[in-house]
Amino acid sequence: QLLAYARILSETGEEERACLLLEKGLLLFETETQLNAELRQMLAHSYLKRGRHFSAAELLFPLALSEPKYALYTAELYRQAGQVERALWVNRLVADQESKVKQRLTLLIEEERYEESAALLDRAQRLGLVKDESIAYALAYSFYRVYNFSNAHALLSHLSSDQMYEKGVQLRRAIDQCLEHGCAQIMGGRVRERPGKAAHGGSCGGYDYDIGHGVSSTCAYAPR
Repeated sequence: QLLAYARILSETGEEERACLLLEKGLLLFETETQLNAELRQMLAHSYLKRGRHFSAAELLFPLALSEPKYALYTAELYRQAGQVERALWVNRLVADQESKVKQRLTLLIEEERYEESAALLDRAQRLGLVKDESIAYALAYSFYRVYNFSNAHALLSHLSSDQMYEKGVQLRRAIDQCLEHGCAQIMGGRVRERPGKAAHGGSCGGYDYDIGHGVSSTCAYAPR
């Protein structure tokens, strides 16, 4: 009944009262595992409506520790809250290896930790993720940023779609300019990137690392 009433309050625009009711429910039913989990999920959703990503992540964190299906979404909420280190830690709990590597790649590149993102190549290859052109491009960009141009070129050879091929052309041009004029000059602020939009439900594939301009957006990893 508490959940149903809180849902009615939320749907009628009384989000503050819904939150207060759910917060009270968490205290009253702390030891009832299933109900407590449902209360946490509903309250996290209410927090998100109010832009409280960190609070939502903190609510779901205990669930992620006990049930891996919550880890991907919780890590993404931490990322949106600017808590990337916490996001990377929770990412380790993700059971689905493909989703885990994709999300980790996003987090590391967003933090410009290119040596670590490039180091994901072997895992990505074992999982067959390099067939995803956005993943291949993200890895190629990582290798470009650590001056490993041979690996970058090898990964760019996977790009064939019109959109990704054009991005590959731009990255090859940046590599050529780097070799001709010096990497410090080329990378000194003219090349920047941010992860692009991802598919929800635990699949983050729409990376967008533009040469010359960045694109920011949001990944949604809602647990099933």
